[in-house]
Amino acid sequence: MKRVIGHLFRASSKMLERKAGYFDLLGLDFMVDENLQLHLLEVNSNPAMFFDSSPVLEELVPRLLGSSFDLVLGAQNKEDSSLQKGTPACAPEPFELVVDEAAGYCFGQ
Repeated sequence: MKRVIGHLFRASSKMLERKAGYFDLLGLDFMVDENLQLHLLEVNSNPAMFFDSSPVLEELVPRLLGSSFDLVLGAQNKEDSSLQKGTPACAPEPFELVVDEAAGYCFGQ
């Protein structure tokens, strides 16, 4: 999955609109077939954040949103020494960093 996300970012990076203070939270839908092959089904620029459909989502979605906001707010703070150019940011547990554009990091590159 991380390799697919990295490839997706590299393939679309020239088309992404960048504005100071803005960020995107994308939803990626994957499927695993009977041969355990991974398939990317779609990318949503406005993913549904409903978490009442399963206990896993009920736990995961609030953590994802909180961690995302922490990273975004930290990136806006220019005095945060952990976000220096060339140094990839750390993803909060249990998430993993796949792309850090400011540091020039992209998984699988």
